[in-house]
Amino acid sequence: MKIGILTYHWVANYGANLQMYSTYMFLKNNGYSPILINYIPRSTFEFYLIFAGQNQINSHSNFLNNHCETTREFSELSDFPDVLHDYNITHIVVGSDSLFNLIKDKYSWISRRVIKATDDHRFPNPFWCTNVDVPHVALSVSSQNARFKDFTDIKEEINESLISFNKITVRDDWTKKMVSFFTDGKINPSVTPDPVFSFNYNVKTTTSLDYIRTKFNLPKKYILFTFNNGRMRAPKKGINEVKKQFNEFGYACVYLPKSTGSQKL
Repeated sequence: MKIGILTYHWVANYGANLQMYSTYMFLKNNGYSPILINYIPRSTFEFYLIFAGQNQINSHSNFLNNHCETTREFSELSDFPDVLHDYNITHIVVGSDSLFNLIKDKYSWISRRVIKATDDHRFPNPFWCTNVDVPHVALSVSSQNARFKDFTDIKEEINESLISFNKITVRDDWTKKMVSFFTDGKINPSVTPDPVFSFNYNVKTTTSLDYIRTKFNLPKKYILFTFNNGRMRAPKKGINEVKKQFNEFGYACVYLPKSTGSQKL
């Protein structure tokens, strides 16, 4: 059984890479033949090129190419059926990640221009499996708090895509409400964890925890922190308060910079 995984497998985002690889290895460990459906929308790639840079994107691509089988790259929805046919993909797993995140174009009063949503945030796109003729499921998909009621004008089209899924689970209550809204309650999906939480069970490695602790000088009990830079940065007072509380429970706080730029701590 050739199972195509459709997610943000390539982006410069550590969590996205890990959730993808966890799903990939779960399928492989259980006797299936997983393959990454290599959908890379141009507008999304250009976004990461600006905020992460080519060197960072190359690092994530190298990880991907060294560990996973992929289809050829495509960016247009019209190419999707041919990719499925050419690679004999019999089933599709969509997820995890914020793949049902719908965004409308909006005018920015700061930059005085219209900010257009990237292709992966427009409907339809491959994540919604519109007119796909092979069985497909959505695994712990999120909408990232999308303002889904802004899309009532295409509610019928989104409903048709959602009811075509053989099974849908979501990552949060907001997305659960969204799926229920578009399907008029016909689908009331379960909330299930992101596959990254089972990474240690699905991905077997010879690298020991003691080796990692020694390499990065980590204590036995630690919490990884990541905070955005720019307009969305967290107040340092709040960060220090959270750090203080974790310290009181015996956890050290370790900062992990984001691949697209981080708050300086």
